[in-house]
Amino acid sequence: PYEILKISNRALIAFAKNDYQFAISEFSKVLELDPENYHATNNLAICHLHDKRLSRAISSFETAIRSNPQRNLVEPLVQNLCTLYD
Repeated sequence: PYEILKISNRALIAFAKNDYQFAISEFSKVLELDPENYHATNNLAICHLHDKRLSRAISSFETAIRSNPQRNLVEPLVQNLCTLYD
């Protein structure tokens, strides 16, 4: 849907400008509209990481994977989570 794409694009632009708080806010909005959007989950966790909130980043990945393993047990989420465990 267009609204999700519009919010996602705002979040990505904010991320590119190092405005992690705004990006976190926007990716959170995407997840409110589409809780199964693993791209937004992945990007949200990466924003937390860049915002120096490692435990929040790990929690975001773990929560997404536990909530729906069939959908969210995908390579980008698992790979990024494993990287954070290192």
